[in-house]
Amino acid sequence: YKRLTTFETKSRGYEWFGADPAHEGLTAYGIMEFMDMKRAGQEIDQDMLDRTAKWLLSQRDGKGGFKRETHAYHDFGRISEDILNSYIVYALADAGYQNLEKEFEASYRKAMETKDPYMLAMMANAAYSMNKKSKGDEATNMLIGKQAKDGSFTGSSHSITYSQGNSLTIETTALSIMAI
Repeated sequence: YKRLTTFETKSRGYEWFGADPAHEGLTAYGIMEFMDMKRAGQEIDQDMLDRTAKWLLSQRDGKGGFKRETHAYHDFGRISEDILNSYIVYALADAGYQNLEKEFEASYRKAMETKDPYMLAMMANAAYSMNKKSKGDEATNMLIGKQAKDGSFTGSSHSITYSQGNSLTIETTALSIMAI
């Protein structure tokens, strides 16, 4: 926990080396990490979590998505806008932040339109976190129709970490099980 907090930037987002500009995808990933730690009993600085979420929310583009820092190391720079936006909504909703209506609706529509199991699973989980049971159920029902004969789920292209192949199947299956 202490090591992870050292990657907070001066602008209050997170980045690989803790230097501005912060990266939206890594910041959302950090929120997910902090929430997992909190649920496992680690004491978390709520002020830090709130300012991190506030920074991420300040990156909204006004069109239902989020601005994107183009300077990115590793494959985080290759993530599609749709996956990035959906993941940010999922991370913020999972952490209990609720002021996401426009962004949720845009990512939810995209998930339903593309039928991408990875996006459907994130949006189902986000919907349930936001007390949008009917939308969560709708996304989950569509998701269930995408299950492979071996019980797995595979995203259409890549995950937030740009995983593909078996790694994408593992990530998508885990998110799908959480939704179901």
